[in-house]
Amino acid sequence: MNEIARLAGVSRGTVDRVIHNRGNVKPEIQARIQQIIKETGFTPNPAATALRRLSNGFHLGILLPSLHNPFYLDVKEGICSAETQYSKYGVNITLVELQELTPQEQYSAIDRLLNQDIDGLIVPGIDTPEMIAYIDSIAAGMPVVTYNSDLPNSKRLCFIGQHHLQAGRTAGNLLCNSIRRPGVVVPLISYENILAHTQRVEGLRSVLHNAPMEVTMLPALHTAESDEQAYQVVHKLLQTRKDVSCIYVAGGGQVGAADALADSGRGQDVVMICYDLLPRTIEHLKSGVVNFTIGQQPFLQGYLPIAILFDYLAFGKRPNGKFLYTSIDIRIRENADFDGLSTISGTVQI
Repeated sequence: MNEIARLAGVSRGTVDRVIHNRGNVKPEIQARIQQIIKETGFTPNPAATALRRLSNGFHLGILLPSLHNPFYLDVKEGICSAETQYSKYGVNITLVELQELTPQEQYSAIDRLLNQDIDGLIVPGIDTPEMIAYIDSIAAGMPVVTYNSDLPNSKRLCFIGQHHLQAGRTAGNLLCNSIRRPGVVVPLISYENILAHTQRVEGLRSVLHNAPMEVTMLPALHTAESDEQAYQVVHKLLQTRKDVSCIYVAGGGQVGAADALADSGRGQDVVMICYDLLPRTIEHLKSGVVNFTIGQQPFLQGYLPIAILFDYLAFGKRPNGKFLYTSIDIRIRENADFDGLSTISGTVQI
């Protein structure tokens, strides 16, 4: 590689990017390097490359939204499990908890991680043009994986999480089969720029025409991932509108929303659909306040990004696609506590 770099008049790092197809090389320079490789008959030794990388170890930076949202406790469990497994191979993880899932806080947290010389970055996506441009600038020098909510128009390596449009359509069809009366569907999301939440709303809206009675969807109300705020939003909504036929919690705050519905006494009149298998949500599911909830395997969303970045950094192995989807796990009262088999990184766990 040193000889190829000398002949091409570039750095060894540039040669390495061309050989391992990491991009960020001008087309004319890439063509010159590839021609020299062809003329010299150079072939990289995968084992030697992996051993060299493993000997240096890897430092991964991860952003985790506030643990006040119980969903992310399960994500963190997946992160800790992967950290235990891969620490023996020199993987070191720095975890930064976000108090709010906002662009400003994410910019600040990523900057702190970049100052610690990380080799890879794992983030929940915040879908703004500025954030996409920022992630693209980072992805030019290191792999970035998004989880839970994606930045599909960015140059991230891959996304791990639910197919949110499909999950929204699933929720919509469940609603069409269980709606009790004509009226309005009220979607709740955490923030406008979280693609996971807006896609879930879009997915449900796309199938509402299948409802057996007239149902319309109102503009989304915001919960800021807060059960307290969700409670106040739903409490006020149910006091002021008698035509609510469904509350659809497409983001955080599902426990607070269900508490407000239960306290209103309208739980037998209003259908509620939400996401995630939080302990309090399961309680509401059993009591009948929540009609359906949809799980999305948060453990895998914490575990798999680390496994994928390890394979990429150590062996140059790319993931099997740009989108790695977790399950759409429908729960009703009858299977609220079901905990079957799941495949995690090639092993079966109970």
